[in-house]
Amino acid sequence: MTKSISERLQFLEKEGIVHSKLYSSHPPRYEYLLTGRGQELRHVLNAMAIWGNRFLEPKYTKLIHAECGYEVEPAYYCPHCESYVKNIAYDSDHTSE
Repeated sequence: MTKSISERLQFLEKEGIVHSKLYSSHPPRYEYLLTGRGQELRHVLNAMAIWGNRFLEPKYTKLIHAECGYEVEPAYYCPHCESYVKNIAYDSDHTSE
């Protein structure tokens, strides 16, 4: 069964990813804004947009480095080592404390 956009937005709101803001009372109309939690997804969404531009018919705005004007690419960064990571490993046994 396919969920409607309304059901999906309600789910995202319940999970704290977006919040709705009434902008017209008659008829009732809402805009949906990212919460702080939702803002943390921007890197994931940007990476998906970059991937889509590379492998699908480009339909998204390119993400451009404001300093030099060239298109950016996603990268992993280790704050402990203060360097970009080329090789990553997956720790499937890791659990949050």
